[in-house]
Amino acid sequence: MAAQGEAHLAVQAGATRYWPEEIGGGAFWSPTLRPQPNLVVTARDLPQADTITRLNEALVNEVACAVGYKRHQVMADMLARPGRAIMFLGYAGEALAHANRLAGRIEQLGGIPVIDPDLLADCVPVPADNLPTVRAMLAADIASEQAAIDSYCRLLMNVAAEDSVTRILVEDILADALAHPEELRSWLDS
Repeated sequence: MAAQGEAHLAVQAGATRYWPEEIGGGAFWSPTLRPQPNLVVTARDLPQADTITRLNEALVNEVACAVGYKRHQVMADMLARPGRAIMFLGYAGEALAHANRLAGRIEQLGGIPVIDPDLLADCVPVPADNLPTVRAMLAADIASEQAAIDSYCRLLMNVAAEDSVTRILVEDILADALAHPEELRSWLDS
């Protein structure tokens, strides 16, 4: 059972949904099958269904960011850069917190938070060089953050005017995302 306020995230692989047993310090995926309610969408619900789809896309992006930052944390540790490793770990935690908030909103709207593994694979590039420099990691993260900012701006343009809860959530996450490129650039320059 998830802790209070913590959303379940599903990973869809074919007809099976895999649920994380733990979110926070790390996501440990297990093949525990959980029953899923059927979401019936009527013509009246199409704007809400579109919002759920867009929030699921944002959810995939946040999980991808968390995976990328976690990978960079491990790589920075291997390169004996503990200060950078701690920074990457903090960003990974923040991305997971954003993912949990997005998943919670999807559930509030009557949807199911789904992370499509194919989309996730597309969002988490694995460089051919298994030991990139910290500089290369920071440059990749700046590009990822800019893509996330662009994605959240597009999401805000498409959120229904009457859905102030989703709008406030996305604006809050966007505010965090807007700060990241400058923070990362300061690390890149130091």
